[in-house]
Parts: sequence; structure tokens; C-alpha cells
Amino acid sequence: TNLEVRWASQANLLQRRGRAGRVQRGTCVHLFTRARFEHLEAQPTPEIVRVPLEDVVLTVCDLGLDEASNEDYALLGVAAGVCRFLGRAPDAPDERSIHAAFYGLQDLGALDSQGYLTHLGALLMRLPVPPALGA
Repeated sequence: TNLEVRWASQANLLQRRGRAGRVQRGTCVHLFTRARFEHLEAQPTPEIVRVPLEDVVLTVCDLGLDEASNEDYALLGVAAGVCRFLGRAPDAPDERSIHAAFYGLQDLGALDSQGYLTHLGALLMRLPVPPALGA
């Protein structure tokens, strides 16, 4: 996984301000202008929507959470189980992003033609870098 530096949302900052001084004396200082605060997103973007899905798809396949019905398989192909599982998330990623991650992992050799984790895929899961860098 990667650490991405980004501005916090207004909701995150208000929550942080509320925590200051709750347990012991404290002050929260935000080092930006009110104008900058007004231009921040009201709510944070869910992580599953803003990060690359390759790590998530590898984990779903490794844990066997990618089961799909015959109908889903006929409609969506070998990525059906992953699409079905991730589609049930509260803030589900776009289906095109899931497909791109799935087929990208197949191109890397991390998943076989049936969507099962390969030996390379198992090794890539252990690395703290994106799968494309570890392959």
C-alpha cells in the first residue's frame, strides 16, 4: 500500500478539533486559512474509491470471497465474483475499475485465466508495494 498525502476534509478537521481538550487540556491548531477550509471537501472520499484496487482484488481472491453464481459468471466473466463482492461494499468502487484491476493482475501473472491466485500473486501479496512494482 502507498501513503498518499492529501488535504483532510472539513468533517475530519471538525472532528479533530472536537477531540482537542476532551480528555486533558489541549488546543487544536489548523495551519491554513479559512478560505482554504471553505474549499475543502465536506466529507472524506472513501479509501476504496480513491486507491488502486489491485491489492484489494488480490486479497479478495486469496480469501476465496470471489464466489459468483452461474448467472453472474455469464454476465461478467471471470471477474464476476470480485465484482459481486466489492459491489456490496457501502461505497462500492466503479465496476470498470474492478475489471481493470482484475485483468491487470492477470496480465502481470498474479491471477490465472480462471481468476485463481498464482504463486507470483501470493508473493506479491506479501510485498508492501503495488503489485506492478513487485512483479
